[in-house]
Amino acid sequence: MKTALAWMLSMWLLYGCAGEAGSSSTEDLEPEQDFEEQYGELGYVPVLGAPVVHDPHFFLTRLIYSIDFPIKHLVIYYNDADPAIKMQMKHIAANNRNLLAIPAQPPMGVADGWNTILRAFPAEKWFFICAYDIQFLPGALEIMVQRFVSEAMAFAFMWAENAHASGYNTMALASSLIDVAGYFDTNIFPAFHEDTEWSIRLKRLDPPCEPTVLREAKYIHGFRSDTEYISGVSRIGNEAKKAISHASQRNCAYVAEKWGCPVGVCYMWENCTYSHPFNNSAHPVSYWHLDTARRAELVNLYHTA
Repeated sequence: MKTALAWMLSMWLLYGCAGEAGSSSTEDLEPEQDFEEQYGELGYVPVLGAPVVHDPHFFLTRLIYSIDFPIKHLVIYYNDADPAIKMQMKHIAANNRNLLAIPAQPPMGVADGWNTILRAFPAEKWFFICAYDIQFLPGALEIMVQRFVSEAMAFAFMWAENAHASGYNTMALASSLIDVAGYFDTNIFPAFHEDTEWSIRLKRLDPPCEPTVLREAKYIHGFRSDTEYISGVSRIGNEAKKAISHASQRNCAYVAEKWGCPVGVCYMWENCTYSHPFNNSAHPVSYWHLDTARRAELVNLYHTA
């Protein structure tokens, strides 16, 4: 924890309690400190990013305030049409000079958000992506960094203390893994099955890659007392839920076609038979190509639900 306290003090001395607004482009950012020289390889997170589409409970602000470990680049991919999010972003930008704020317009895809974060600072060695509606428990980030870096992990999850599932709500990814597994497939839109499809790819790497679950690195997901909380998606409006449900079915069919999975039966991904995308041996595991017509159809479905 000494590292975290030293970082918080140095940031306060350097920037004060309220710095200038965060940037929306890498060219406008302040000159980078040499974090590795100052904190050591185990002393900071190179990139911490979160996408946020809908946040009436101000979970994003709670997330930011729960960060107690040095962050070199803070990246937020956010819905610029949501008043509650815009209000939060104004406050976050005023108090985080390491912020790269990336506005977007709905409908926004989960895979789009994750890829945007991963591509923001491609030279970094690893990345940490989390859901906007989590809260780190004290010391959890430091625990995660110590294990992920010192044990040379490629992929790891933290542990949700209050929820029945953890998974992709928090994920640390090495850039070397992105190089072979590829970015998330944005044909899967707006949400659900983008993580599943990526997991299928990881099983087909040589050697296969499985995430390490860091149970000692804990966070709260959603409301602390809600043990059935799934994600922010479960609390959006009925029309948006309907659109996402329809898209989820189509996403399921897309993943089944891509990997030879049982048709019409989601969540039986262990029975997928293809070794390469679309059963084409010329395609590496990382292969996908955005079908713009399909995306347009899903966007239209979202708007007309």
